[in-house]
This record gives sequence, C-alpha cells and structure tokens, in this order.
Amino acid sequence: MKLVLLFNPRSGSGAAQREAELFAHSLSSAGHGVRLVPIEAWTSDFSGADALVVMGGDGTVHLSLDAAIDSGTPVYHVPMGTENLFAREFGMDRRPATLLSALEGGRIKEVDIARGNGRAFVIMCGVGPDASIVHRMARRRGRTISHLSYLGPIFAEFGSPALAPIRVTIDGREAIAEASGWLVVANSRQYALRLDPARDADMTDGLLDIVFFPGRSIWTILAWTVLAWTRRQHWLGSFFRARGREVRIECLSRPLPLQLDGEAGPHVGRGDEAVRISVDPRRLRVLTPVSR
Repeated sequence: MKLVLLFNPRSGSGAAQREAELFAHSLSSAGHGVRLVPIEAWTSDFSGADALVVMGGDGTVHLSLDAAIDSGTPVYHVPMGTENLFAREFGMDRRPATLLSALEGGRIKEVDIARGNGRAFVIMCGVGPDASIVHRMARRRGRTISHLSYLGPIFAEFGSPALAPIRVTIDGREAIAEASGWLVVANSRQYALRLDPARDADMTDGLLDIVFFPGRSIWTILAWTVLAWTRRQHWLGSFFRARGREVRIECLSRPLPLQLDGEAGPHVGRGDEAVRISVDPRRLRVLTPVSR
C-alpha cells in the first residue's frame, strides 16, 4: 500500500519525529510504500495514497480532516498528543503491529463529521469555559504541551470565566432561550480527562448530541465537571441533553470563544456572528484496528 505518514514534531514531548521514523521503517519492512511528511510541510497532497497515518494529537487529526474527506482517503491515528480522543474512540495505539494488522484487515468505518460555520470537526465543539481555556492555551503555547501546561489557563479562567447568556436553536426550534453555562455539541462520546459529557454520542447515527450545563459562576461549572466525570450529570434536573442535525448558537451579551476538537475557533456573537453547526453523515473513512 501507498501510505502518507503525517506527523507533528512537537507531539509526544518532541518524540513524534523519532516515532515517525520507526513507524516508517516498520511499514517499509512490511512492504508498504511510505511518504513521511512533517506537519510544517503539509500541502494536502495525497498523490494516490491508500491511507493517511496521522502521528500527533487530535489537533493534527483536525488539520487533516478536509483533505481526508475530499479525497476519501482512510485515516488512522497514532496517538502522540495529550488526550488523543480520536484514537481512543477507535482503539488505536502507538504500536506498529496494530497499524500493520489494520492495514492487512482493511476494515473501513465511515463516520459522521460536523461543520461549524463550514469548518470541519469530528469529535466535539464547545462554548463556555472549556473553549476559553483552549483559547488561553493557544495564546501561550510553546513547542510541546502536557496536562500540566493547562494549569495556568485553568487558573486564569477562574479569575475571568467565559460565562454569558446564550441562545441555542436545534433543528429550527429554540432549545435554550437565554442562559449562561457550558455547552458541548458532540459528534463523539470522547472528551478530555474522560469527562465525556455526551457519553451516548454515536459517530455513525447522523446526529449531533447537544449537552448544556447551566451556571452563572465558575464554581457551578466546576461542580458540573465533577458530576460529568462521575457520570452523574443527570442527577440534576437542569442538565440539558438533546439530539439534532443542525444547531445554531448565539451569544447574547458579549462574544464567547468557540473550540473545535480542542482547537481554538472564532468567537461567537449574535446575529451574523452566531455559529451554525451541522452534521455531514458518514463522510470520513477511518481505518480501524481489527479488534474493533
């Protein structure tokens, strides 16, 4: 097979390039043709590749989405980032043997993607404190990151949380009229630190899972976070959950940051600055491990 191996040299505390070279050697030894491409040289050119192997974090997967979707090239994620939610969803790991067996098995799963104002994402997007932390992180990001890198942005969020009234419309019907809180629109059940607020989300059902945790203070959102981590968010009647194909989010008093797949997106405002999210069923082809 002809493979493109896209890697992010900054992932895995700088170990991704070394791992990419080892993977390329294992794949070549097994008879596959490998083109090793650092993310800095990424041009979205697959040149007839049979599969795209992404070595990095979820941000590297996010970057490659449009090219993979447009070309129909199956994607495999070798997890080298902080959370690796895409790889977790499909049981992918960092062992060359797992990838080689997936290539031999040839099992392809077609999954939904979503678009926020046209920008593709595959895991989830969020508006509220989580998106604000992502934006804070993006402003101070160095060469490599770890979970500890998020402590500064998290503490900063406690001082000035991104909480303001929002309005949410699902499939043309108003679902949240005017409330502050943390909103997640999920295509996958995976979320950072295994919080998994939309743990019933299915990437093949043609629907988005919308969950909302209302709160006017960061302490309320922190309480919701604990409940989500312990799978008890449904204990409170104010927890909101719905499914739909199209979601419109409008921030009523001031613009709030948006994150997509853990990457900083635009700020969401009102009127023309609202964000529209839609699902595009079964558009991404994923090469899955044989055990899945």
